[in-house]
Amino acid sequence: MMKTIIISLFLCLSACSYSFKGGSVPEHLKTVYIAPVVDKSNYGNPTYITDLSNKIVDEIRSDNSLKIVEVGGDSKLEVTITSIKERTTSVSANELEQDRKVVVACKAVFTDKVNNKVLLDKSFSKDRFFDVNQVPDSRDEAIGEIINELSEEIIFAIVSGW
Repeated sequence: MMKTIIISLFLCLSACSYSFKGGSVPEHLKTVYIAPVVDKSNYGNPTYITDLSNKIVDEIRSDNSLKIVEVGGDSKLEVTITSIKERTTSVSANELEQDRKVVVACKAVFTDKVNNKVLLDKSFSKDRFFDVNQVPDSRDEAIGEIINELSEEIIFAIVSGW
């Protein structure tokens, strides 16, 4: 019984959406310049760059800890997609591929431009399974979910990293 309650509580908490409001960004940082996301994955789909850029901007705006500026800024956020890889995860009895896993990795560097100090230099990685019979939609959906999670984790790391 107790095990069921603990598992239920864990599932509820892990499904909850969390907010970054009231984060502890250093007080002297008021603005952030977000550099264009760079894709070094050689995956070849430019929409992922745009999606990640837009999601990061949305997360920072909803967090409201820093004001986004087009030039300069007290701080700078640079995000690079370092890899997007697919792996076969299951094969049917007649040796046909059924499911694949896509893994997206990126690196975020957040710099305090006032003190000329790197506050965050961290790699992030997420994966999702998708149905090969539904490609490209299932793969794009999986990568979209990953991008959402990665952007949330990056912003959370920035606002809670001190």
